[in-house]
Amino acid sequence: METFRSDMPALVFGASGEQGRAVLEGFVDAGYSPVYGFTSDNETLQDPYLSDALQCVILEGSLG
Repeated sequence: METFRSDMPALVFGASGEQGRAVLEGFVDAGYSPVYGFTSDNETLQDPYLSDALQCVILEGSLG
């Protein structure tokens, strides 16, 4: 498996769902940093697992 530099950012849409969380974890495990999660669910902004444990930056917005 290729090793990534720590300065490669990643952006995941749908970060509040089960699949989105799995993708966030995968990017963090692969060494991407920073990892951004985009969600329309403002409760995800308060999730300590994503912001503290994974150190992801969670963004709220709407694409519609």
